[in-house]
Amino acid sequence: MTHSRPSVSPEIEQNELTAAVKDIVKARVQLFGLRANMAEDCANAVLEDLLRSQGGDSYYLPKLKPCRLAALADFTGDNHTEVCIKHGITRRTLRRWLQEESEK
Repeated sequence: MTHSRPSVSPEIEQNELTAAVKDIVKARVQLFGLRANMAEDCANAVLEDLLRSQGGDSYYLPKLKPCRLAALADFTGDNHTEVCIKHGITRRTLRRWLQEESEK
């Protein structure tokens, strides 16, 4: 059976968002064990479907809010910097969360 590899159509404008979507899908699919070329095909198909169905509209994509419980669970008492980097929070936020937890 011959497998023709889909690619992103030439009429699709390549910009930071389309490149990011493609890279994210490809990376996530590879986590499930797909080979790189199959992950690339999947990423192209998802990007094309997304653009066909949603293209031309403007959307605001909010950042995910940091997970307070996960950050507090990762905190060992002396790893402020590592926890803050991992969870995308400031030291001030971590200290506030720790204070609030100690007051419970």
